[in-house]
Amino acid sequence: SHTQHLQLLSSYWMPVAIAALHLFLASPKWRWAALFAASWLMQALACGYYLFFLSILAVLWLAWFAPGRLSIRQMVRLGTAWAIAVAALAPVLLGYRSIHAAYGFRRSPVELVNYSADIAGLLAASPDSWLWSGLQGADAAESQIFPGLTIVVLLVAGLVLCRVPGKRETRGALLFYLGSAVLMWTLALGPVPKLSGAAIGVPGPYALLAQLPGFDSMRVPARLWMVSVLGLAVAAAFIVDKHQDSNRLDVVFLPQGPCRRRRNLARDMALPP
Repeated sequence: SHTQHLQLLSSYWMPVAIAALHLFLASPKWRWAALFAASWLMQALACGYYLFFLSILAVLWLAWFAPGRLSIRQMVRLGTAWAIAVAALAPVLLGYRSIHAAYGFRRSPVELVNYSADIAGLLAASPDSWLWSGLQGADAAESQIFPGLTIVVLLVAGLVLCRVPGKRETRGALLFYLGSAVLMWTLALGPVPKLSGAAIGVPGPYALLAQLPGFDSMRVPARLWMVSVLGLAVAAAFIVDKHQDSNRLDVVFLPQGPCRRRRNLARDMALPP
C-alpha cells in the first residue's frame, strides 16, 4: 500500500545492520562494528523514520545479546563506531531541528492517533495484492499489515521449536526476533490502540515513546510495522534454516565463532536474501 513512498521501501540497510551486529557478536572486530555503523547511517539517510526505528531495535538487540557475551572494551569499540556515524549525521539533524524551530512545525497528537495501525489490520491486505486483495479487516491504508499465510505457518512452527530442548542460544535468538516483532507491532498501534476503528480503552506504549525527542514529530506510528516485518523475516529464515540442517546453526546467532560455512552468506546469517 506504499509503493508511492520510495523512502519507506528503502529499508534494505536494516537487515545489513542487524547482520553486522551478529557478526560482531561472533567476532568483535572493528570491521563488523564499522559495517553496523555504516549501515545504520545509510538507513538513517534513506528514511528518517527508520533512523529512529532501527535505533530502537539496535538498543533492544544489545540489551538482549550483549550481556555476558561482549566485554566493556568490545562494547566501547561498537559504541565508538556508532558515535562516528551519529556525528556524520549530526549536521542533517541539527539543520532539520533549526528549520522546525524557525517555522514552529509540530505534529498534532490527533495525527498520531489517525495514522496508527488498527489491530484488525492484521487481517487487512493491500488492494494491489493479487491473492489477498479481498482481505479487508480495516479500511485505512496504514492498517494494511497482513503478513501473509506462509510466514504465519513458519512462526507457529517456531513457537513449537522454542518448546523443543536444544541449544539455549538458538531459542534465545528466535524468541528475541519474535518478541521484537510483537513489540514493534504494539508500538505501531499508536498511543490509542483501536479495533475496527474503535478505541479499546487501553493506552498504547507509543504514548510513552512519543515523549522522547523526535518521536513526537513522526506522523505515522504504523510504519513501525516495517521493523516487525524484519523481525518476522529473520525468525522465519531462522526456522527454515533450522529445519534444513539442525546441525549447522552455529553461525552468527551463536557466539562460538564467525561464519564457518560461506556457501550461502544470506542463509548463514539467517536473514532473507
